[in-house]
Amino acid sequence: MVDLQERVTEEITQRLATVGESHCSSIQVKKFETVLEKEQESKLRALVENSISTKLLLQDEQLEEDFEGVWSNLLSSFDFRPSETDDITARVTEVLRLNLISRGLMKHILKIEVIGQNETSSFQVYDEHFGYRSRLKHMFEDNNRQQRVEAQQVACSVIKEYNHFVAEKSVLPADFSDSYITEMLGSIEKALKEKCMAIKSAFEVDLKVYLCRLACQDFQKVHDRFAKDTELLTFITATKSSYLAKFIYRFRKRDQCQRVAQAFTSMIIKPTVLDYIYRPLGLHIVEEIQAKEQQYQSSCAFSQHLLEQLIHEDRFESFLEYLLSCDSFRLSKIQERVVAHLSESPNSDKWRQQRLGEIVGKVAAAVSETAEGTNGVLSDTKPLLERVCLILESDGNVQVTRVSLDGPLFSITTEWDRFVTCLMELLAAMRLSLLRNSAKLWMSPNFFIAFQFSPITPCWTEPKDLLPSVSCRPESVILSIPGQNEDTQNPSVACNDLLSLCPDWNIYPEDPDTQMPTAYWRYVLVRYNEKFAKEYEREPANIPEEWKMITEEEALHSLREAFLNKKY
Repeated sequence: MVDLQERVTEEITQRLATVGESHCSSIQVKKFETVLEKEQESKLRALVENSISTKLLLQDEQLEEDFEGVWSNLLSSFDFRPSETDDITARVTEVLRLNLISRGLMKHILKIEVIGQNETSSFQVYDEHFGYRSRLKHMFEDNNRQQRVEAQQVACSVIKEYNHFVAEKSVLPADFSDSYITEMLGSIEKALKEKCMAIKSAFEVDLKVYLCRLACQDFQKVHDRFAKDTELLTFITATKSSYLAKFIYRFRKRDQCQRVAQAFTSMIIKPTVLDYIYRPLGLHIVEEIQAKEQQYQSSCAFSQHLLEQLIHEDRFESFLEYLLSCDSFRLSKIQERVVAHLSESPNSDKWRQQRLGEIVGKVAAAVSETAEGTNGVLSDTKPLLERVCLILESDGNVQVTRVSLDGPLFSITTEWDRFVTCLMELLAAMRLSLLRNSAKLWMSPNFFIAFQFSPITPCWTEPKDLLPSVSCRPESVILSIPGQNEDTQNPSVACNDLLSLCPDWNIYPEDPDTQMPTAYWRYVLVRYNEKFAKEYEREPANIPEEWKMITEEEALHSLREAFLNKKY
């Protein structure tokens, strides 16, 4: 009967040991996978960011190299259990040695040499554990029996507590730690301090040595159970290919997700945001400028102002720029005035930031609304992105151009909650970028689109009959345009004709019915005759003497009369 009980006990013990080992191996694998996941996540983020910033599509070979780097670093740094079981006796001995030194018990230091020997007997209390006076006091009390019993009871209590301590530590999914011994020694000291006995330090040292010898045996089993074996490493290595395949797949999906989110942000969200900010603001600024300055009341008033400025500025380069590209010149002047107005109006920037905050909030709310109930769900992004646009348009004050959504670019299958995360990050980055680059954004097309309904819009052309006509330059360079007569000739052609100077001028009689500021342009030709010739590598023109007599005041008077006759 006793043999049967022993066999059953042994079998149960072996099964428990097997279960414990399996549990420890499982813990190690999970720990490895957790660390690998963390390292992969860091590498994936870096790869996706690099792929987006460089606009390069990484090949599988490059991804395999990156994964190999992560894998190798992890294997070399992972806290595997030792390949071969090592004895923890030296570690336990060192902890006890330092403890005795800290408590001033160096005289007992030689006792720790027996720690490596297996402890098979129970702890015994001896006479030398008590002081001479204590022994003398109790010499007639049955050979000091009472104090020895009390000391033995204390020792048994400490040993019992130690057994509970070992049982608790043994079931933890963790390897042996030196802190276990430190904690155990502290418990012994606490128990002896609480029990007032006339006892020598030898008792404390012997009890500590005894329990440390037991700890070497008990915790060695824990340590051995956590020793790395060949099977564990073989299992991890065998699964490397599956980890690699998953790594590449995750990168491809994230890279695709990031690219689509970035395209949606740049092609649809950002134009929507800029339009929401600058369309009403542009019209507001137009009204403010027109209210302050008369030259912006009409196209003719603005043209007259520019031509007067050119005379006062007296720079050939400015005239040349005006004649070569009238619309661009006008636009640059409008931009200069708007920038100056903005610098004088601090409220405009505050208003712009407020509008930016409003529209970014609307976009974030629309995206969040579509994300409800999609955690971890694979979805086609296109219908959900269309829903984002519809939610924004339902606001009434937001105009969204959704033409870009047509086609396959935005139709991918991904985890929508991950896509939303990418979208929110890009939205935050866009908002920060717009705040930092506010000065540049004032000059954006979205801002100046507001001027298309204004008299100072750069889309307006100069009144063609106020530009220098063909009567102001040589007959030999008159350009004949099929289907057009002289009255309907393109004004830009007339500007270019003015610059086609050559020595053989043919001056026609002035048309008395013309409204062209003749004196103005004759003054310009006289003023910059040599510079025009040098610019176009010609000889200076032979200018009539009466043209040379025109003053700046007469030129400006001619200009004003011409615009006055237009009755703008």
